Amino acid sequence: MGERPRVRRSPRRLIKGLLFLVVTGGLVGLLVYSPIFTLQKLNVKGAVYLSEDEIAYIARLQKGQPLFNLETAEVTENLLKDLRIESATVKRNLPYSLDVTITERVPVATVPSEYGYVDLDRQGKVIAAYRSLRHVPILILSLTRIASVSPEAVSGGRRVEPSDYPGSVNTSS
Repeated sequence: MGERPRVRRSPRRLIKGLLFLVVTGGLVGLLVYSPIFTLQKLNVKGAVYLSEDEIAYIARLQKGQPLFNLETAEVTENLLKDLRIESATVKRNLPYSLDVTITERVPVATVPSEYGYVDLDRQGKVIAAYRSLRHVPILILSLTRIASVSPEAVSGGRRVEPSDYPGSVNTSS
């Protein structure tokens, strides 16, 4: 059995292949970073208390950002850091918009605390704090004062337990 003859490739063919890769890469880069694929519109669904501008600020979004540079997982994570947002999903909607669907934590009561007043959601989690009662649009419970909610706990999303109410009745068996 004889050896195969060595095939000699033309340098012209190699140059054409490299030129094709460079041109294709340049065109893809031009499309990805062109003004066509930049964030121009934010479509927000599910927001009741938060405005579109507030959601953009929380998510750290700015108009004109390239859509392909936006990490949707990072945007979702930024949204979930806000105590007022319970869940969030973010999807690119090419060519120029981003779809954001959120579920807000809804305040069900405002109770006095050492800090001032705190809003509680249905799970008893602190979602907002106020020094005064101005512009508080929900039911205010003024029967008792939460003993152990300090200013530090207010910002942490701490859950308020029945034991936080002096003289409260424990209903667990």
